[in-house]
Amino acid sequence: MKNLIIVILIALGFNSIAQNSISGKVVDKKGQVIIGASVYIENTYEGGFTDEKGVFSFNSDEKGIQTLVVSFISYKTFKEKKDITKLKNLQITLEELVNELNAITITAGTFETGDNSKTAVLNPIDVVTTAGAQAGDINSAIKTLPGIQTVGEDGRLFVRGGDARETKVYIDGMHVFKPYLTNESNFPTRSRFSSFLFKGVAFSSGGYSSEYGDALSGVLSMNTTDFPTQSKTDISIMSLGLGLGKTKAWKKDAISISANYINLKPYQKLFPDKYDWKKPYSGISGEGVYRHKFNSGLLKFYIAGTKSNAILKRYDIDFDKNVESQIKNDNLYLNYTFKGSINSKNAVFIGASYLFDKTKYALDGSPKNIYQYGHHTKLKYTHIFNDLLKVNLGSEIISQKINFDYNYLVEGSTKSKQYAIFSEAKYLFSKNFVTKIGLRSEYSKLLDKWNIAPRISLAYRLGENGQLSLAIGKYFQMPNMSYIANNGLEYENANQYILNYSYKNNNRILRFEGYYKKYNDLLLISKNNTHSSLGYGFARGLDVFWKDKKTFRFLEYWLSYSYLDAKKQYDYYPEEATPPTASKHNFSVVAKYWIGAIKSYPGITFTYSSPRPYNNPNKGNFMSEKTKSYFDLSLTWSYLISQQKILFFSFSNVLGFKNEYGYQYSRTPDSNGKYRSQLITPAKTRSFFIGFFWTISDDSKANQLNRL
Repeated sequence: MKNLIIVILIALGFNSIAQNSISGKVVDKKGQVIIGASVYIENTYEGGFTDEKGVFSFNSDEKGIQTLVVSFISYKTFKEKKDITKLKNLQITLEELVNELNAITITAGTFETGDNSKTAVLNPIDVVTTAGAQAGDINSAIKTLPGIQTVGEDGRLFVRGGDARETKVYIDGMHVFKPYLTNESNFPTRSRFSSFLFKGVAFSSGGYSSEYGDALSGVLSMNTTDFPTQSKTDISIMSLGLGLGKTKAWKKDAISISANYINLKPYQKLFPDKYDWKKPYSGISGEGVYRHKFNSGLLKFYIAGTKSNAILKRYDIDFDKNVESQIKNDNLYLNYTFKGSINSKNAVFIGASYLFDKTKYALDGSPKNIYQYGHHTKLKYTHIFNDLLKVNLGSEIISQKINFDYNYLVEGSTKSKQYAIFSEAKYLFSKNFVTKIGLRSEYSKLLDKWNIAPRISLAYRLGENGQLSLAIGKYFQMPNMSYIANNGLEYENANQYILNYSYKNNNRILRFEGYYKKYNDLLLISKNNTHSSLGYGFARGLDVFWKDKKTFRFLEYWLSYSYLDAKKQYDYYPEEATPPTASKHNFSVVAKYWIGAIKSYPGITFTYSSPRPYNNPNKGNFMSEKTKSYFDLSLTWSYLISQQKILFFSFSNVLGFKNEYGYQYSRTPDSNGKYRSQLITPAKTRSFFIGFFWTISDDSKANQLNRL
């Protein structure tokens, strides 16, 4: 027995002598120790972890050339290949891993909403509880951000001196050809789509991706909710109508549908405006989203439709009498998208959208029908080369057709088809420096011309919470389709330069953004009605945004200010002048306060816009007149009756400011050579909205306030 013990001890001793000791210390680039890093010999079970001093030590039975692996979350994996006897007293420095989660993000020209976006400035509740936002209208809430002009008689998005047609709208990456309701002239319109179906909104006032084209000034991109967490029913009873929605979720499939009926007749009876409504606005609208989850992707099918009618009798400056006008609209929009991954480094997006829109205009008994059709198909491929480089490649086809039918006789038709290819590479130099380089090329069959649009954006982190972003790019857009045929026009285009500083910390956001936009080849119409691409112009200015959710308990507020200097010679302009939609100064204050004792969430919005120019043809100087300054103070009050029932009040222009939007002049002069005029003012000085919203869901504790 004694001899056996001696043999075992000798064997253990030789075995101990045969083992190799592996040791070292792991730090980051700043020399800070990394605790808990995994250290091991590749393809073996031999290894350990760094201690509180960053030190590791273990023994190995391996021999010869081996690979030591050191890994730790958010750092690049380190490998050292050498003879195992030399893997001692190592000093290892790990480099931080640059990825989408911890890297800097470009913010020049872009505002985002959504709880999951790290660059978001507004969340979903902000969109629908903003006072003056017309009961959850997405566009109205977006207008409280800097860079957008207040044009009270229109309602669409006018960005940094640009016309409304210079800003395009997308749903799930697909083009929306007619995103606004069809209204009478000088009546503010609103978005066709319900804000409750969207998980987030990205608004870009410049510097947007090469994925987007045919827009000189801005892009509004809305994404529907990917997959609902539970089934629910939504019921809405409003001063303007009724609404009903249903969401049903299964394991791999989900469907959301909603329908709304709007009829302003009761409202007009109780609170008439200055017009004689023969048939106040009435309409029915519906939306639906179907989703199917695959193992490596998500399929969505979105459909929305609107059917509306209104008949109004009012004074017409050209007829010089009261005339009856009717607007009847039928609209159908749908899109299909699939987004999925091929493997860990490759992904694909496939989408298609379709529009049918019929609008009947009848003025003084003379009908006019306009039919609009639109198709958009898109294919995008994404390849991730490594943690630093991601590349998108894509192509799309956009086609539109407009038929003009006067007195039920087809008078004209315009067709447009564009083919586009685009690419974009995003390279992360480090956690503090990122750049995005894009290139877009388009061909218009109608213009029979190509364009090439290079774009570059970059951002550099300044300290822990601040950053600088720069965006430079070329942007193209088709001229107004009504004037293109047989005129040899060019693509309208603009060069944009944007410099942005942003600071985000502890529920506070501060942004300064300066920009310069140079317009080229704009459509210009001469006195003898000839068309050319000799128009030009510029827009420059400064946008400031501040949001604070931290300083005052239960109070959230934001302030936005825009300074704009813009001039153009385009359309019928005889000389370079400031457009009538461009005000030099725009200012908004939005505040919301949660009062827990009475379960209420009141909000207030104040908006100011400096005077806008307008042209008085009875005077010699073009665009020499100015409107009054615009003021509005609006209030909201959300009262939580129970977890899933809420009462919502909204009051616009509570102080009764007498806003004016300029004058409308007759097309031809009277016998004295003077052009008749009429003042453009809102239909109502004040307005209000009351709604009761009830959600019935699987989770009875879900808070209805999250929707309002």
